[in-house]
Amino acid sequence: MLEVEALLEKGEVERLLIVVYGPFASNPRDTWALSNDAAGASAVTIGATGLSLNALSDMAERSGRGVIMLAPGRAPQSLGAGLIAALGEVTSVGDVTYLTGPADALSEVLTGGLLDAGKSLSAVAADMPDTVSAAGYVSPGASFMGAPETGAGTEMMQAGYWQAIRDVDTMAGYRLYLWAYPKSANRDVAEKRIAFLRGEPDRLARLAEEALTLSATARKGIQRDLKVLGHYEMGIDGQFGPGSRAAITAWQLEKIFDETGFMTGNEIFALREQAKVRQAAVAAEEDRARDDAWDAAKAGGTADHYRAFLRSYPSGRYTRQAESQLNLIQQAEAGYDAVARAESEEGGIAGTGAARLMIERRLDAAGAQPGDVDGQFDAQTRDAIRWYQETRDIPVSGYVSQLTMVRLMAGR
Repeated sequence: MLEVEALLEKGEVERLLIVVYGPFASNPRDTWALSNDAAGASAVTIGATGLSLNALSDMAERSGRGVIMLAPGRAPQSLGAGLIAALGEVTSVGDVTYLTGPADALSEVLTGGLLDAGKSLSAVAADMPDTVSAAGYVSPGASFMGAPETGAGTEMMQAGYWQAIRDVDTMAGYRLYLWAYPKSANRDVAEKRIAFLRGEPDRLARLAEEALTLSATARKGIQRDLKVLGHYEMGIDGQFGPGSRAAITAWQLEKIFDETGFMTGNEIFALREQAKVRQAAVAAEEDRARDDAWDAAKAGGTADHYRAFLRSYPSGRYTRQAESQLNLIQQAEAGYDAVARAESEEGGIAGTGAARLMIERRLDAAGAQPGDVDGQFDAQTRDAIRWYQETRDIPVSGYVSQLTMVRLMAGR
């Protein structure tokens, strides 16, 4: 563009053909052809990522004879405020001709008369495919290439024709060029381009992704988002092999994008936003499941219920509460077991009425106040045993252990 601007300033441009391939965005004042990283652009920021149709029109008008071809691509995703994801209404500027349609159809227009010297713009418009529309300067008295010439003029026209075909770079365009100039010196190049484009139908998509110069980190992010959405099951390594390409294609099919297996800037943005929504939904589902499991653990109230909760949710919300409740239950169970062991030990030591009478007398002599000395261990007797154990640094249980019996018999 800078080179063309310089030539225009010097008055060295006689005619100018501009081919613009979408996606496009517009507002009531202008239309922009977007770059691959224009996702999220707004009316304020689009100037940094888009090419203004008004600016291109100004260049075409300054050339004296200008044609702008517009080939809209897929509508851009996630545009900001103030923009519409479409080619806007074309406002003609001076003697500029605007042709809008698919790239292949525009190639037919090139080979179907636009580059023919002497063929008027109105005649070109009349012969165009139905999928192409013309606007702006479409005069029956003007030809884009001017009047027919011979010799050097014919060679110049063929050279201009070839350059235009190379700019569009489609199989249809090269075939039409060969039909028009079967003995051209460019025949070999045209045939090689046809063979290449036939073998790589997604070439433009590949080139568009390469232009993004995605880092390994960015590629890992794409793989991670594809995995979140259930399209990718392999490792997150930042390498786009067959598995990654298949996952991208599957996602594009689901989202009604062109199924190329290559990413555009807009598609990366759309993928990230969709993955964010899915991650939020998964997190909400996990929170609900955790809440339900915690309610079930509390309702059960046993050590096994809390252990089951901790196996499923070893960290996060409710984990500390579950651990605390489990510890309390385990401590209570341990205390119950200790009492049961102490009771069993007492049965072997003081299982007879005579032994109990002797123990009560010893407790009374020690000042433990066991109550009636009747050989019956009631609540007051148990309190007396606990007092005695506590004051003698004996493990307190309220039951007569082997150590408690030794101390009582020794009168200590």
